[in-house]
Amino acid sequence: MNINWLEPFTYSFDGLTITLPTYGYNGGAGYTNGVFGLIPTTETQPAYVDALDRLFYRHDLASAEATTAAQQGLADYHLLTGIESLNGRTLHDPEASLYAGGTELAMLALVELNPAAPDLTPRQATNAVRDAIHNIEYGVTHLSATELGLAQPYLAEAADIVTTVETLLPGLGDVHLPHHTFDLHA
Repeated sequence: MNINWLEPFTYSFDGLTITLPTYGYNGGAGYTNGVFGLIPTTETQPAYVDALDRLFYRHDLASAEATTAAQQGLADYHLLTGIESLNGRTLHDPEASLYAGGTELAMLALVELNPAAPDLTPRQATNAVRDAIHNIEYGVTHLSATELGLAQPYLAEAADIVTTVETLLPGLGDVHLPHHTFDLHA
């Protein structure tokens, strides 16, 4: 299991505060090499469980080195596009797929909220949302019963990210974010 269901972090952005699990050694705000609060440097020996976790480490390092909103926006943009570039084999693991999709939505929101971040074209934003939806739905539908039970408390919070992204990107056209994915009783 690569999602650390019992090792959550809390993150706030744009008035929204969410609590989510960490992933591997580097997935989660302020979580690097399996430690909260570690500030990575180029000398830090990275640890990661897979290619997704490696992207999280690179994001942690870029974020630690960022001194401007533009640099942070670029770090968030690179994490978003890096996840989009992962192949199906990497995200065949349901936990990796679920966490990747949720991270894509979060990074999309952060890029859109940061006026100094690279601008996404409507097509890029739509493709990112579609990829996120695919990853989330694959993850949720392929988790084991045990993993699904562990995920349940976090899914309602993840729905808040969906609402934030829909507010930020009202022109998504025919793309509809999967609110039903986050309500497993529906």
